[in-house]
Amino acid sequence: MIGALLVNYAKTVFTGVMPDAWLFALGAMFVLVTVFLPKGVAGLFRYLKRKQGDDHPPKEAAA
Repeated sequence: MIGALLVNYAKTVFTGVMPDAWLFALGAMFVLVTVFLPKGVAGLFRYLKRKQGDDHPPKEAAA
């Protein structure tokens, strides 16, 4: 949900700033997110939370 909100906001900004090339900017954003945030925005928040000192391991789902 957070990612969808960010994508819609980015689309609005890119459309206003570069009306002819906003699809390229949006495509580049998708590629960067896929490469650098494979677990999405929520995974980034979890990573930052653990990095700040909350060393509790994430709860694993029972298989």
